[in-house]
Amino acid sequence: TRDAPLWKTYLEAFLDKMTWMKVVSEKGVALGPEPWHMHPIVFLDAISNNQKLIIFPLKVKPKNDINGVWKNYYWAASLSDSNASQAIFGRNRSGGDRKHAARDLYTEPSTEIVAVCDGVVKSITAYYMGTSQITIEHKTNDNRRFFARYGEVDPDSITVKVGDKVCQGHIIAKTGLMISPETNKHPNIIPGQTVYMLHFEYYSGDESEPPPNNMSGTPYRRRSDLRDPLEILLEGYENTFSENANRIDINQLQVSDKGKGFIKGWESFKSKPYNDSEGYCTIGYGHLIARCKCEDIDLPDEFKDGITPARADELFEERLPTYVNELKRSVTVNLYQHEFDALVSLLFNIGSLRKAPLLKSKLNSGDYAGAADEFLDITNGDTAGLKIRRRKEWNLFNNNVYDSSH
Repeated sequence: TRDAPLWKTYLEAFLDKMTWMKVVSEKGVALGPEPWHMHPIVFLDAISNNQKLIIFPLKVKPKNDINGVWKNYYWAASLSDSNASQAIFGRNRSGGDRKHAARDLYTEPSTEIVAVCDGVVKSITAYYMGTSQITIEHKTNDNRRFFARYGEVDPDSITVKVGDKVCQGHIIAKTGLMISPETNKHPNIIPGQTVYMLHFEYYSGDESEPPPNNMSGTPYRRRSDLRDPLEILLEGYENTFSENANRIDINQLQVSDKGKGFIKGWESFKSKPYNDSEGYCTIGYGHLIARCKCEDIDLPDEFKDGITPARADELFEERLPTYVNELKRSVTVNLYQHEFDALVSLLFNIGSLRKAPLLKSKLNSGDYAGAADEFLDITNGDTAGLKIRRRKEWNLFNNNVYDSSH
């Protein structure tokens, strides 16, 4: 190219200098370690620290998130909001005798809890109704210091001990289930529902010692440096779940290995031909043999005696591109990998987004949350198995949770 002579001159000069430096070093001049060179842009990139200052204490969105199934108990609501509930900071408790000292994040059973940033475990004690609490002294890279209490965790799930140093994202426990010692029952947090949660308290760090569990004489029954954790939780939420994180051009995506496992978990391996829920002859992982019952056709020779799991995998891989291509023809917006996998799982089951026009239109308009909720309505008249599958696909699309247990 036109610039090749210039590059040749530059490289020759660079190598000459490297040779000179090596010779000088061999003659006893202390130049330190073996001389090396790095482009300044590469160097700056190498020393950059991409760690978020704060992350959310859960790896998935709470069930009482703004678009969650328990959104009427929204964890980030204000006291004046219509959906203000017992989950928020400052809410009256015990008939107004005290105020709630935390923000409660409602979750699926035994959801993993992570450290919001680096810190040191300062206390682990019994807490309310058979649960435990972990208090960590945190310090961020911009030198904020505070105490966080991770309360109402499952005592048997705790992975740390007092004095341990934890890194941001370290799994410290799982969400717990409160059982009243008086009634031996779960308290009525949401009528008719079993609620696992993380009770998250925040202390400003004005004190040098970790806060005690309870103190009398104050509205919150807590130490004076207690603060509403909303700001720090919102910061972590943004850093963990932000829609500003780059979605990927759908044409660059393929089903991930986790996505394939998720779909197979629903289809289940069948070595012999069987009639699916539509009455269609099927084998392997939902591989369609014919759009009629098995007993009404002459089975192809390769299926008469059944197939092996390896052959079922091959048939699955052969069928998958049909739904991947259908999705790419139907959707015009960028997606995260887990959103893509959830949609392919849906198509593997229903065949085409023409059967889900509202989901398609909401998704293509950029309403990702609205599109996710449409999963829950595609149940073929509230078929029990499909209701479970759609809920898990919704959870995958929304929260990046690959769980096909049923």
